[in-house]
Amino acid sequence: KSMEIKRKILGVNHPQVSEAYEQIGNAYKNIGKSDLVLANFEKALASLELWLQALGSDPPDTGKTYFSIGIMYVHKGRYDLAQENFDKSLAIKRAAFGNEHSEVLRAYEKIAIAYMENGQAELAIENYEKSSQTFMEMDYFRFLSYVIESSQ
Repeated sequence: KSMEIKRKILGVNHPQVSEAYEQIGNAYKNIGKSDLVLANFEKALASLELWLQALGSDPPDTGKTYFSIGIMYVHKGRYDLAQENFDKSLAIKRAAFGNEHSEVLRAYEKIAIAYMENGQAELAIENYEKSSQTFMEMDYFRFLSYVIESSQ
């Protein structure tokens, strides 16, 4: 019902509508319905399409949605599609946060996992090295933030 109200008041191409789709996707994730998770994450991205065109750039939340879609593709064994979404997420996160950020570190790690599972060990190693480099460049407080976020 919340979704219907948001769509009526805000329109289908609004960040709050996108967020609602992502929340629905996360609820489906908790009960193991991966097809419905992906469908709702993809609706989240679609609902932002016109909004993003108006902004002229991708906000960090879009990177988060691509990242979530990538994780679902990993669970489904579709590593090629996971890589594609992780790459999009990484580009958005690097533009938003710079190279020395825990979100960038996490993206490199997931890209490496997707490459490794897809049988591309050299590209996996390259991304693990980028992840390590990012980690080394993070300051102490960002590191603590990363540790706390990773444990949740």
